[in-house]
Amino acid sequence: MITWSTLGKRMLLVGVILLVVGGFSFSRMSAPDEVNRDSRTVMIYAVATLLRLAVLAGLVLVLLGANSWYRTRHQEEPTQPPAPEGPPLPSHEDVPERMPVPSPNLPIIELLALATVPEEHSLPDGLIQPTDEAGWDRFLAMLAASSWRLELQDEPIDRALTFDDVVAGEERRTLHVWLDEDIQINVFPDEAEAIMFDFATQDLVDQTSADILADFIRKTGQAVGQRVDLSVEGDMAKIFATYAPETDEFFLG
Repeated sequence: MITWSTLGKRMLLVGVILLVVGGFSFSRMSAPDEVNRDSRTVMIYAVATLLRLAVLAGLVLVLLGANSWYRTRHQEEPTQPPAPEGPPLPSHEDVPERMPVPSPNLPIIELLALATVPEEHSLPDGLIQPTDEAGWDRFLAMLAASSWRLELQDEPIDRALTFDDVVAGEERRTLHVWLDEDIQINVFPDEAEAIMFDFATQDLVDQTSADILADFIRKTGQAVGQRVDLSVEGDMAKIFATYAPETDEFFLG
């Protein structure tokens, strides 16, 4: 495919050749006089006229070719985008693994963006560690004093529980906390040293539902007196949010 740049170069080359050849040949010829106007001299005069035209054509081609080549070269040069206003954005290498941002609540957009990696719908984990049976008892007393609906192994609970109530030997029992009709928290009383729970991201449909979840996390952290870490499903090392009861703030990042 011939580009304008290639065509301009060719026009420039042909024009220079016509100028050189036509100009040199024309300089060696002269018009026939009135006395010696035979067929040979008429032919030479015609050739000279053609060479004049060749010189003119060469000049035009030189000008057109040079203009086309110049314009194409400037159009093909990449233009740099204007520099953004304000401080430069950090590159991927400059961003630390975790950059907590304090927040009085859990913004729904940021929360879902952090919690749904890599799956669109997931069950992020919550963890309070370290704690003990006394911490569990304070947590369970807070649940009993709340208006949330409680179920232990799908059986309704209408009384205050202790850690011994929710642990039954080797059997794993799940405590379900219904914050409203659509938001369910699953608490796993596997060991006294940690309080673990999860929730479903598909239950968080608006900022109101995120505020309801934040209220549960806030009351849990304040009752136990420990920070609450939220992590990606199945990997508690990937913490994306933390509630600090000492400052009553969430840290996202």
